[in-house]
Amino acid sequence: MKCPKCGVKLTAHVKFCSSCGERIERFKEIPNATEKEFVAVRMKKSFLSFWHKQDLFCKIETVAITAASLLLVVAFFSKKVLPIVFSILQLGGLIAALLMHKKKIKCTRDWLQFLVLIIAIAVTVPNISSYSWFEKTGAGAQNSEKHTKVETPCSAVDC
Repeated sequence: MKCPKCGVKLTAHVKFCSSCGERIERFKEIPNATEKEFVAVRMKKSFLSFWHKQDLFCKIETVAITAASLLLVVAFFSKKVLPIVFSILQLGGLIAALLMHKKKIKCTRDWLQFLVLIIAIAVTVPNISSYSWFEKTGAGAQNSEKHTKVETPCSAVDC
């Protein structure tokens, strides 16, 4: 850790800089924090600061891109082609909608970015459903049910 004022390297739990006397502010927030705990708290604060600055469209985009990325990873590990294609199309649509929102892709209609976002999010349903498509059914499939005929020594009337 370094002093924010003079840049001198400091040990882990100092409250004041040994060179310039500057108070190390991190211990006002978390008095007994280790270096890892301090870094975790700072990361959380910076993420929350970033998150609260975003508008609703960007928050929806962030969640949707995260979900689509996870679906893509699952699709790669399951080695199924159709879910991979759906995931790539979904991510492409989400990125296009975000670029339209940030005015990197110029579109004449403002509602078009919302339409692309809705379609990209709607692709989640066929993406997840596609895992069960093309499963073997019928004569080639293994039948897990086994029927066994059981005969009783006497009839129901005799009992």
